[in-house]
Amino acid sequence: DLSFDLELPVIRSVEFGVRYSARRYSNDRSVFEYGSDGMFLTGQPPLRLTADMVKQVDFKGKFASYPSYLAIDLDKALAAWFPQGIPQPVQTWGAGNPDVINRDPNATADTAWSVLESGRVYEDVLASYLMANLDTELFGLPLTGNIGVRRVTTDQSATNLSDVGGDPLSGAQNIADEVGLINTRYAAGIVGDKYTKHLPSLNLNLALTDEWQLRFASAKVISRPPINRLASVTSFNISDTGEITGNSSNSPFLRPFEANQYDLSLEYYFGSGALAAALFYKDIQSFIQDDVLPEFDFKAAGFPVPDFIIPDPESGVPVATRNGSLFTAVNNSNGGYIRGAEIAWTQVFKALPGVLSGLGAQLSYSYTESEVSLINSLGGEPIETTFEGLSKNVVNATLFWEYEGIDTRINARYRSPFVSSQVGINEQITNFDSEMVVDFQFGYQFNDNLKMLFQVNNLTDEPTKSYFGQQAMTGTLQFFGRQYFLGAVYSF
Repeated sequence: DLSFDLELPVIRSVEFGVRYSARRYSNDRSVFEYGSDGMFLTGQPPLRLTADMVKQVDFKGKFASYPSYLAIDLDKALAAWFPQGIPQPVQTWGAGNPDVINRDPNATADTAWSVLESGRVYEDVLASYLMANLDTELFGLPLTGNIGVRRVTTDQSATNLSDVGGDPLSGAQNIADEVGLINTRYAAGIVGDKYTKHLPSLNLNLALTDEWQLRFASAKVISRPPINRLASVTSFNISDTGEITGNSSNSPFLRPFEANQYDLSLEYYFGSGALAAALFYKDIQSFIQDDVLPEFDFKAAGFPVPDFIIPDPESGVPVATRNGSLFTAVNNSNGGYIRGAEIAWTQVFKALPGVLSGLGAQLSYSYTESEVSLINSLGGEPIETTFEGLSKNVVNATLFWEYEGIDTRINARYRSPFVSSQVGINEQITNFDSEMVVDFQFGYQFNDNLKMLFQVNNLTDEPTKSYFGQQAMTGTLQFFGRQYFLGAVYSF
């Protein structure tokens, strides 16, 4: 980062910076098998659990009437049946799969999902910014802030296995799995995307008086998907009629969440406290949605698809390939909005006597509305719904005390019901009930160098509840328990 002071009427200084990041992600899947779902195998009898492998768990409190269950120590149980206690994946390609050249002729075919869902992701991001810091007047009032732009170039790619039916002209290779079985059906490659975004921003602060401040902010923002969502687990298949179809749970072609956001706040500072009210609006340009893409151009996307196939080797008649559907995650450009208002109050009660002078409180409330247009995979008009994970009402209340090295606070956070996704057998959109979470923190500064911190999250062990449609139709009831943290910071 570089900064240059300027003697200009409006621009106080200019800043410039560059940042480069390279992230890598790997995902390796393996299959471990023991026994059979339908019957016991002679060579793999039922595993006898010993006393050190299990523990009886009894429900307590409001669930005391529920029956007890056995909790299994998975590490000890797995070590008991792995060969020599060493984990060994089995039949990842399928020992009897006809595309495995060193297959067991007496074995049955197995699935190949573990190898197809393994791979690597590469993400390189080069970002730069130019910002001017402002210091001037508007209607005789001090106006400060900054204006700038960020340029972000992202190069993302992932390894990919494509089903080419073992055709070497389409890139079929000998690919070995974890146990040495060699499959000849797939072509290995790397597919991905490269894009550049320009993100302008503006922040202004108008000092109405020494106590009153009016702030405005505007920016174009992006949020890249988690790197695991860029994994390419896409495979395509070609039917005897020449139609190409593909399936992908993630995609290396995903673009960021994009929005233009605007914030306006009025703040009042008085003595040992402050009061602020704000309005916010986020104009959503694009977000990620799972969808079905008809007539997807596989070749243009970098997949090594042949121009024709010969489904009947005896006749030798070629059949031209044609694009079919790809089940994938896409960037929904229908957009939507998030808007709302927030009010916040902070007060330190310095007028109280003695040790109470460090007592203070913070209170905030926000109201949020949202709407996005989902792509209708069945065709027709888009489906209007609320944005995932947002509650309409959120309240935060904090009571804190700071005195002679002691820093302690307790915080309660309430949020009203909201809609989000959870994973059962498949990902599903679910209603989540309201919740109240209480956190506690205590810290003590022993001297200029040493500070101790103790923290408890979810002090009341608040569960997360989900339901389908109406609260009587319970989806999940999850208790995550309390989390305790104890730490120390030493600076020198």
